Amino acid sequence: MAVGLAAGLCAAPAEAHHAFVSDYDCKSPIRITGVISKIEWVNPHTFVHVTDARPGKPDWIFEGAPPGALERMGINHDTMKEGDTVTLNGHQAKSHLCPKSLESGKAVCTAIGGAIVLADGKISNLVEDVRVKNNSAFDRPGMTTDQLLAQLGDFCGPKVPNGN
Repeated sequence: MAVGLAAGLCAAPAEAHHAFVSDYDCKSPIRITGVISKIEWVNPHTFVHVTDARPGKPDWIFEGAPPGALERMGINHDTMKEGDTVTLNGHQAKSHLCPKSLESGKAVCTAIGGAIVLADGKISNLVEDVRVKNNSAFDRPGMTTDQLLAQLGDFCGPKVPNGN
């Protein structure tokens, strides 16, 4: 019985850790184009800080998969770096809070990352999606950027808006 209890305790955090819908709002999809100001290549999740290109809009921090998972999907220090202009799809945190940064004075919102259009125009995903056999969209010729983003970019469903 002690072994069963220990196994149950070990399984619970992993399940809760990956319940993105408990932290992020599936009814608040976003698409942001901006410049990467910082990338935190840390486990268990990578964080991509993006300055929104639109005046007066908040900056964003997108949570993504761990560095090793991103590497398997073709995203690494060479393909995604600070200063790159990217387009990201995702979902805002359920709190919808965007506190002001002490450094910049701008509001900063948080989101779970989805599809990303990298600086070189290639498209991949910031999160691993078990519904997609190959998370990398690099080998999907004939699809438009919007089609690829709609297919990869939304772990809550297929539709992604054109902007927030």
